[in-house]
Amino acid sequence: LALAVAIGLAIRRLPDKVSAALSLDERFQLRERVTTSLMLSPAEAYSSAGQALLADVGDKISNLQVGSRFPIRLGWKSALVPVSLIALAALMVFYEPVITPARGNTEQVIQLPPETVKELEQKKQEFINRLKTPPKPDARPKSEDIQRIEAKIEEIMKRPANTDKDLKDRLTELSEAEQALRKKTDEEAAKMQDFQNQMQQLDQLQKKRKEEGKNQDGPAKDAKDALAKGDTEKAKEEFDRLQKKVKSGEMTEKDKEQLKQELKDLKNDLERLSREKEKEEEEKRQEREQKLREQMQEGKLDKEEFDKEMKKMDDERKQKQESQQLADKLERAQQALDKDDTDGAASALKDAAEQLEQMEQKQQNIDDQENELQRLSDIRDAMGRA
Repeated sequence: LALAVAIGLAIRRLPDKVSAALSLDERFQLRERVTTSLMLSPAEAYSSAGQALLADVGDKISNLQVGSRFPIRLGWKSALVPVSLIALAALMVFYEPVITPARGNTEQVIQLPPETVKELEQKKQEFINRLKTPPKPDARPKSEDIQRIEAKIEEIMKRPANTDKDLKDRLTELSEAEQALRKKTDEEAAKMQDFQNQMQQLDQLQKKRKEEGKNQDGPAKDAKDALAKGDTEKAKEEFDRLQKKVKSGEMTEKDKEQLKQELKDLKNDLERLSREKEKEEEEKRQEREQKLREQMQEGKLDKEEFDKEMKKMDDERKQKQESQQLADKLERAQQALDKDDTDGAASALKDAAEQLEQMEQKQQNIDDQENELQRLSDIRDAMGRA
């Protein structure tokens, strides 16, 4: 950089030809011969006088030692270069900057009053005891995600909360766990609500079929009505009753034919509702995928997180709608009746009843999780007041 600057300055400060000729004439006492030769016009230069002048100048300057009269001299500013280098070297060798040591965390930790600690520990233990309460014998286990989150909450509850710093740490940890539990609870509640919405649509389909004279009321009428009203408990009881009746051989051939047609119609309606819902869900997934790709291209999302979200959507695609699962069981029952396989039909109807029972338990689990969230919020509020 310095070399480039020096060359630039040298070029900028170069004298013009006339000034250089004047200096040459002056230093060698040439009586302005060189200057005059440079100022000749082309016509003057080709004249006899001009030619004589140029020949004379050539003779005068041919043997001149120009450097002898123009020696290179360094100005006083040139001395600044070695002086600056010496000063910089001395600074690097001898200067020792004073570095102020970092101060430790001088924040004062405040011990909580014993009665406050005791009250908080009591609330925490009550929450842990509720989490550890054995489920009812017929209760459906909670999902693995919910169990994992609850285990994390239990672990947080067991940590100390004796100082104000402890409280801040516990509040932060519990807030994160509460948000995770809320998210999973909302997801499961949304699935249950989707099924209830589908059952409302099922009611409309059945009414339409009845208006068209295609609806056939037979042994499964009460089960269909219960489903259409979203009463999964009543529907479960009716499918239980049907499977027992089929298995015992109490049904007449007419009842069996009516039941086969009812199961077929109900299966078709449920499959139709399932397809419509799955199409809606797939459109949402594609929108999510597009947004994820845009975020990754913009650098807002890394590849690992993108792959994780994509896998989650692939897993969602593999999961059947509750309505489709129920339709599959009703189709098995219908096909078994076609083959006069009463045991197979009874088994399929029993599976349908068990699915509805599991859905009832899912709803109960959601209600329990809502209660846990409320108790968790109460504990956080108590910690915040402390």
